[in-house]
Amino acid sequence: MTWFCKLKRKIRVIITVAAWILAVVVGGIIGSTLPENVESVPPLQACIVLLLLTVATVFTVFAVIARRREKKAAFDALQAEKQKAAAAQAEADMQRKMQDRRNIITVMPDGSVVVSFHEGGKKVYTPDEAKSLNIEPSNDMWSDYYDESDDEDIDIDVHISSGVSLPLHTKAVGVTFDDRQACIKASNVGDALTIKHAPLAKFPEASIIVNDRTGKTLGSVKKELALQLLDEFGDHFVLRGSITDITGGADGKQSVGCNIIITEVA
Repeated sequence: MTWFCKLKRKIRVIITVAAWILAVVVGGIIGSTLPENVESVPPLQACIVLLLLTVATVFTVFAVIARRREKKAAFDALQAEKQKAAAAQAEADMQRKMQDRRNIITVMPDGSVVVSFHEGGKKVYTPDEAKSLNIEPSNDMWSDYYDESDDEDIDIDVHISSGVSLPLHTKAVGVTFDDRQACIKASNVGDALTIKHAPLAKFPEASIIVNDRTGKTLGSVKKELALQLLDEFGDHFVLRGSITDITGGADGKQSVGCNIIITEVA
């Protein structure tokens, strides 16, 4: 009866109900044809009724078994999906924890070095100071600088600057999506902004611009600049800035835009 269990649930139900209807109808027909004074059902007719009842019972049993298997398979699939999601979350948490325990050394285009410490704060060294501390990009000895911490769990991430420097003027893009037009119209020049990496499945470099006063998203950073910021400041960067100008909305222009300045790392 494997073939029966592989059928769709609706078809299994129809077959089972039809088997019982057939058994009842045939039994009724045979019973109606028997004389009133007969003491027993003829063997052939009794075998037919018994066979139909057996088939109906078998279909019922296999329908119940098939349904239980379906429920178990659905439950197992749900549990597997939950375990997969939990494993992915655990991996993300571990990566975030590792990121939080990372000292980042950024080598600027002029040869100066910025050291960002995992516990907070940063130091800026001139090219000569960086060279004396063995934290120049051509030297593999920068870990000596952290020997005094005696913490083997701290990672050191060396980053060569792509040349992005703050403050940086740019404009918000994607300002016509969602309710961003209303958000820009509700904003004022000088409002503080948060510019942060907000990756999407199709756009891993995506970065959004949020008005700190209203808490609303005004737009995004253009792709080319977003890639530079991602290369410069790493995943999940958070920067600060402000609105320098709100454009459009006059002289027949329906849509409004927003010019901003990015000033510092959060």
